[in-house]
Amino acid sequence: MTITSIIEKIISYTEKTVDYIGYNSAVILVIFTGYVLKNQLPYLIGYFSFFAFNILINKLIKNFIQQPRPKNPIHYSDNEIYTNAEQYGMPSGHVQLAVFSVMYLYMVKRNVLWAFMGIFLCAITFYQRWKYRRHTVEQLIAGGIVGTLIGYFGYNTINQYLSKRMV
Repeated sequence: MTITSIIEKIISYTEKTVDYIGYNSAVILVIFTGYVLKNQLPYLIGYFSFFAFNILINKLIKNFIQQPRPKNPIHYSDNEIYTNAEQYGMPSGHVQLAVFSVMYLYMVKRNVLWAFMGIFLCAITFYQRWKYRRHTVEQLIAGGIVGTLIGYFGYNTINQYLSKRMV
């Protein structure tokens, strides 16, 4: 085995790992966020409630705008079949859910290290969805904006509810 072939294998493995993380970032962030918020039940319930709300908003926006996904996608997995709202690309649901999770968790915890880790995961998600031609850059940015807004709105809604209960 040559140095070149070893380097090529390392690069190939790294690319596959990045693609896997990008494709599954929403699931990774749900597990991570659930774990981090496990001792703050109101915020955990709020997170899962607004996560579901986020999915609904994504489908509504997609059905309203009806912007198609890019042509000639590269399929990451065999179960990537898009029907109904998922056939449209605006905004990116993967990016929207990932950014929502990062924004909500940051607002609750105010932990810069977790924010950077989350932003890194979001960047990988953005890259993976673009690389596999599942979304245009505009669709990815729109997903990030919507996810940010829902994360901020969700946190503030739960925080206001909790502050009224404490009075």
